[in-house]
Amino acid sequence: METTHYINNPAYYGGGDNPYEAIKIIEAWNLNFCLGNALKYIVRAGKKDAKKRNEDLKKAIWYLNREIHKKVNKDGKCCKNRSCDYKYFSISYDPFFVNKNLEIDELLKYALTGIYFYSMYANKDNLIEAINYIQDSI
Repeated sequence: METTHYINNPAYYGGGDNPYEAIKIIEAWNLNFCLGNALKYIVRAGKKDAKKRNEDLKKAIWYLNREIHKKVNKDGKCCKNRSCDYKYFSISYDPFFVNKNLEIDELLKYALTGIYFYSMYANKDNLIEAINYIQDSI
């Protein structure tokens, strides 16, 4: 049985020919493990298995909550996860341009924008907003 279509660039992540395949966005935005997984679950929600759309979105929320708790220091302030490094930024991966080209719900596009801005500025409010948008989409 041929399984490479499930391993190499599966369609539910965008497919290899798609410049907005989940892994390409994750790499362009230089996301860490938690944020990358959240993005992955948002982008694929309902595409890998239509019956598990809400489960995928709940997984994204779980990863975003983990990121929030991991980055908060003893003063309750968010620890900067990296300096704003614009070498990874290109106009084709601007979050607004990415969202325009993804076939996902509008609320989930707002969630992805929150993840992007958190990755740049480490403001946990961006992740809290992302979680709220995902919850509203469930």
